[in-house]
Amino acid sequence: MIWQDIVQNLAHLVYGRPTSAKRKYSEFTLGVWRVVLAHGSFFNLPGIKYHQDIMNIIPLLRRACGDLYAISPPMFLFMVLAHFWYAVEGTLSLYFSSQLLFHVSHIVLV
Repeated sequence: MIWQDIVQNLAHLVYGRPTSAKRKYSEFTLGVWRVVLAHGSFFNLPGIKYHQDIMNIIPLLRRACGDLYAISPPMFLFMVLAHFWYAVEGTLSLYFSSQLLFHVSHIVLV
């Protein structure tokens, strides 16, 4: 939020062009670029509607992970590795299937 205010104030000092109070954004030109800044929030993206909820969950998630690690460090490590394997398994399967089909097609065509 602070950087947004600094950039906005600097741009208005350098380039002028104040915006009306009704608009939820301000825009200015930096060289050939048209810069648009949102007034509401830094995370004002169309796909993220509940950014405040996400920001509130992060400390709770860190605390939960810390509690799980305090209870059983080996089990926590196993859980992290299992989730990592679950995330990587599909990609590796796709890669190896692609390589297998490439080699089979190369043998059939030669």
